[in-house]
Formats: sequence, structure tokens, C-alpha cells
Amino acid sequence: MSAWAADDTGVDINYPELVALIADELGSLAPIIKDITLATRIPVYAGRAVWSWW
Repeated sequence: MSAWAADDTGVDINYPELVALIADELGSLAPIIKDITLATRIPVYAGRAVWSWW
């Protein structure tokens, strides 16, 4: 996958969008993320990249 595309109309730059993970996607990572946040008071965010082609 490339963020760059070019044709006779010009250059298009397309970057993925970051989407937060839902509880089901976190699975066994959920308690680890919670423990890190509680111990450090630093919020931890988990996400995934989604490409939009439009």
C-alpha cells in the first residue's frame, strides 16, 4: 500500500486513519493496558490503521 498515487490529474496523497480498538479487539491486552495506565498515570491508546480509498 502506498500513500502516493499519480495520474494525469495530479498527485493524490492518502494516509490511513487511526481507529481506536474496541474491547473485543483488545482481547488479552486490555488488562495489561489498564495496569500500565494505573501504575504510570499515563493513558495508553491502542488503535489500528484503516485505509480509505475514496
